[in-house]
Amino acid sequence: MPFARSYFNATLYKKYLTRFWPIWALYAIIWFFILPVNLVLNGSMGDYGTYAAAARFANEEVLRMLPEFGLGMGVLFGLLCAMAIWSYLYNNRSAGFMHALPIRREGLFFTGFLAGATFFIVPNAVVFLITLGVEAKAGAVNLSVLALWFAVQSMYCLFFFCFATICGFVTGHILALPAFYFIFNFLSIGIYSLVENVLRNFVYGFHAITGALPVANKLSPLYNISKVIRVSTERVNGVTTNVTLRGVPTLVTYTVVGLVLAALALLLYRRHQAEQAGEVVTAAWLRPVFKYGVAFCGALAFGSLLYEIFIEALWGSAWGMLGFLLLCGFLSYLVAEMLLQKSFRVL
Repeated sequence: MPFARSYFNATLYKKYLTRFWPIWALYAIIWFFILPVNLVLNGSMGDYGTYAAAARFANEEVLRMLPEFGLGMGVLFGLLCAMAIWSYLYNNRSAGFMHALPIRREGLFFTGFLAGATFFIVPNAVVFLITLGVEAKAGAVNLSVLALWFAVQSMYCLFFFCFATICGFVTGHILALPAFYFIFNFLSIGIYSLVENVLRNFVYGFHAITGALPVANKLSPLYNISKVIRVSTERVNGVTTNVTLRGVPTLVTYTVVGLVLAALALLLYRRHQAEQAGEVVTAAWLRPVFKYGVAFCGALAFGSLLYEIFIEALWGSAWGMLGFLLLCGFLSYLVAEMLLQKSFRVL
């Protein structure tokens, strides 16, 4: 049967929406209670009157939800959307069935990607409209703040969905997806901290690698976004005059990078084989990177931990730390090989 040249399949799109409706429904319900319902409660039970409480909520509290709660929602539901949409890749029978459909790989990818984006963009839009209506009824409309909430929350979800998508195409095991997702979010800043710790024990007078810290922060998306997205408030005589959400340009940059990662995921999908379902790492050229990367990170993490435990017995010996690093690196290498080979017999 010849493959259709369409890059979107409406039937498959609807199937995604109906099959995984609990995800987008739960996301919408949570925000429904956090914004419009919360605004109604603030307006009806405010300490300073209905209008004052509703205005304060519309002008300040909507933005204050973004740096922590909104970011957490984007991180969690971006991962859940990716795990649901690409779940067929992690089972040989499901992958074979999907790839037997008369739809090109590009069609499968774009249909799944648009369905995943719909899981949060449409609920965000619905909550935006409901909240706007509640604000209008309370006489405390702040369209710019509410539009900023919609844009930032959508960018949160879009970036982390793209990030989870590239992680999903790197592995063929559904449990490895969330593991890679959270590891890669903190990998660079974690390596930076571990390398600094090791150098402090090896190099006399060493303090810090100052030049590498900004790069390490930017390469750890969740860590960096949580640091740069902040709400600043200007007050005059105890009265709030201006509320600003800082760090939005950085989030826009990450969103663009996320779309680039999604394009790379499409390139990986073109070479994906259904027989790779169940593999920890699917791409052959990434398997050595995974193996030696696990060995390197395991040596730094567990070697440093053992050194801290036995530091008094070793009298702060650098040779003792070197021994722990080599031992933990070798053991981590064996663990990575076991995961790749799916066997304990790897020597």
